[in-house]
Amino acid sequence: MTNEEILKKAIEKARKNGWKQATYYIELYLRYENSPALLEPYWRKFIFSHDFAKAFAIYLLKEREQQARKLLGIEYMPYINIEIERHSDLLKEILLTQMVLEKEPLKYLEKFLK
Repeated sequence: MTNEEILKKAIEKARKNGWKQATYYIELYLRYENSPALLEPYWRKFIFSHDFAKAFAIYLLKEREQQARKLLGIEYMPYINIEIERHSDLLKEILLTQMVLEKEPLKYLEKFLK
């Protein structure tokens, strides 16, 4: 996937899971999608924001439970709705930390979008 495709999918997943600033960044994405160099400062701001990371963590917990459990080090999540609330902040911090450590943070997100 290209960086633009990763951004588009990540924005959509986060938006569906409560990301409050989604509309603003979707508009920026659509405005600059043909000019990736102009878009880069904006995506770097939002993928490292706590709101985006929390919404993306909720997406992982809801739709990608196995990947979320692996990141959290949890074997079983018996009550998924309770666990989402309980673990979304921890998973958010793990995601933010991992993205900071990655040379290409969008490629890190891509692993969870397939």
